[in-house]
Amino acid sequence: MIKVFSTVNDGLILDVLGVPAIWEAVSDGETKLKDYPIDHENSVWLMMTVNNVVVAMYNFEALNSVSIKIHAHVLPEYRKQYSRQTGKEALRWIKSQATWVHKIIAEVPMLPPNVANFVLSLGFKEEGINRESYLKNELIYDQWLFGITVEEIEGVLNVQNN
Repeated sequence: MIKVFSTVNDGLILDVLGVPAIWEAVSDGETKLKDYPIDHENSVWLMMTVNNVVVAMYNFEALNSVSIKIHAHVLPEYRKQYSRQTGKEALRWIKSQATWVHKIIAEVPMLPPNVANFVLSLGFKEEGINRESYLKNELIYDQWLFGITVEEIEGVLNVQNN
C-alpha cells in the first residue's frame, strides 16, 4: 500500500532528486544539485512510500488560481511496479487536498518518450507544443504540453487495474 505525505524536508527532497537517473532527467546539465531551487511557498512536495521505503516524490507548482504544474520523480528501481499507482495517488491527493485546482498541467521535454507515455497512461491529454522552451546540455528542445481536469481525474481513479 502506498502512503502519501507532504514534506518540507529539503534534504529528503534533494536525496530523491539527486538519484542519478532522476537528476539526469530534471537537470538542465548546468545547475548543480545543491543549487536546485526548492520552493515551499508556491509548491507542495509529496513523498510516497511503500513499507516505509521512499518510492517517489511529486511536486505541484501553483501557476494561477485554478491550475498547477505537476512533476513526477519515481525512483528507477520502483518505476515498473509503482509509477502508475503513484501517479494515481498524486491525482487523488490533488482532488482531495487541493480543492481549488481545476486543471493539472505537465510539460514534458521532447526527449525519450517514456515520460510522455506515463502522463498519457494517467489520462492526460496532449494539448500542444511549447516550442524551444527547455534547455538540456546546452541544447534547446520543444516540450509537449499535457493537461487533465479534475473532472477527468475521476475516470482515472475509478479504473480498477493499475
